[in-house]
Amino acid sequence: MEHRELSLISKLDNGLVKGLCIMLGWLKYLGLWLLGLVMLVASFLMIFEYGEGLADISWHEWGFLLLLSLLLWRHVSYCQYFSIGLWNGLSRLLIAQGLLGVLLFFGIGLLMAILVLGEYFDDSDLTFGQENPFVKLVEYGLILLAVYLAAPVSKKPRSVKQAAPAQVEPDIPTVTDEIVQ
Repeated sequence: MEHRELSLISKLDNGLVKGLCIMLGWLKYLGLWLLGLVMLVASFLMIFEYGEGLADISWHEWGFLLLLSLLLWRHVSYCQYFSIGLWNGLSRLLIAQGLLGVLLFFGIGLLMAILVLGEYFDDSDLTFGQENPFVKLVEYGLILLAVYLAAPVSKKPRSVKQAAPAQVEPDIPTVTDEIVQ
């Protein structure tokens, strides 16, 4: 079956679709990258919310900072070991945080939709009461999980074909060899 050549309008349409898909892909990664950056900055703003320096940090926030520094050290050492590079390593970290942010926004939106559509919704639910420490621990845990999962991993080793051993002919003396000697 022969394929006919596309018309000029079809070629232009095909090129436009490819260009728009590339642009949307870059916008997707830019959005995830920026959301990940906002998530990391927001985590530090949550820790230093009163602006009192180190006196402002509670015990679970100290633990979060310690674990975050260890996971960031792990991330950097894996990036160096697998020769990922600075920008690709930073991109992996921020995209993982951005994906976490998207999942959190989706979860919050789903919870709000259930509350609004259900009979459990009251106008007082929109006001924020006293802060729940369990929620902060879950937030910090999810941020640490995203940093843990952002570290590069080894690629699947390529299957190397084993070279077949060369056939070695045995050197058996023949009658003609003996006569020649």
